[in-house]
Amino acid sequence: MTLPDAGYAHALHCLQAIGPLRLKKIQAVFPVFRDAWEAPAGALAEALGDNALEELLKEKTRVNPEEEWKKLLQAQIRVVAETDKEYPQLLREMPQPPALLYVRAHGTDTFDAKLHTVAVIGSRKASHYGRSVARAIAGELAQAGVIVVSGLAIGIDAEAHEATLASKTPTWAVLGSGLNHIYPARNQPLARAILEAGGALLSEYHPEQEPAPFTFPQRNRVIAGLARVVLIVEAAERSGALITARYALDANREVAAVPGDIFALNSKGTNALLRRGAALVRDAGDVLELLGLSRGTETLSLDRFDEIEQHILRCLHAPITADELAITAELSPQVLNQKLSLLELRGAIQQSGGRFYRTNL
Repeated sequence: MTLPDAGYAHALHCLQAIGPLRLKKIQAVFPVFRDAWEAPAGALAEALGDNALEELLKEKTRVNPEEEWKKLLQAQIRVVAETDKEYPQLLREMPQPPALLYVRAHGTDTFDAKLHTVAVIGSRKASHYGRSVARAIAGELAQAGVIVVSGLAIGIDAEAHEATLASKTPTWAVLGSGLNHIYPARNQPLARAILEAGGALLSEYHPEQEPAPFTFPQRNRVIAGLARVVLIVEAAERSGALITARYALDANREVAAVPGDIFALNSKGTNALLRRGAALVRDAGDVLELLGLSRGTETLSLDRFDEIEQHILRCLHAPITADELAITAELSPQVLNQKLSLLELRGAIQQSGGRFYRTNL
């Protein structure tokens, strides 16, 4: 079997001593991974700047590159090296892009450079408001042909993926583990649905890498690298989403955030980003403008809203106050105020002089 150079990179990655960061260091000294594989263990240890690794690197005599490559083929996993044409151009422009990407997807033209990509990310412990906003914005972006990128986590990530799938558009999920260890396990059906819909699962980790605390912050830089715009929907002051935002800023990408309740812990991170100059996003149209795409003038169809939202919109046949609307719609103030906020974010209603009225419908 004649292996591509990515096959030798993967063989090196099979060594316990070599993870994504060390693989990148090897690449700096050995641009051709086959040369690195064939080099003595001492030369590899020297390339990594740690001679103590020499004994561990001798384990490569136990690894058969051809056999490891066959395992990938059987698992329907592609290996995309940074030097390959298929490697995402946006990711290549990041500081220290991964030397390898493991990809599970149908077809080989996943990363078309002409695609518009937006990362939609946020808290795992998302509020109902955050989930609703993520679902609304991601769904409308998908309908506009945008590829939504996220991390397959519970909370905002899962809402973004699911809304994209509901819009019949592919979505990309970047894992903080190997592709043979979908995490969290409860999102395995979601991962399968992403593949069935023509989307992709990606990781820079060896397929057998289990999730660990250190893998997720590193994963976040790949999410940032794949996106033209990084949108944080909901995040606490210290969160993985804010790490992704920093990576995006380092790569000169557009960072945007959805404003939230000033008293909510999950909004402190996003509100702080807005204070520091992140683009404020009220709806998918704001994100499209950041991508340089026009909002369009099409009207919003009622079937894009849930039953309560449709009921509220039908009651807004004339400008009306929130108190009047609560009586007309027969909704509690808590439910009504939450729905009004979401409808306003989506551009379906506006408020003026204390009264609400429908727009773009």
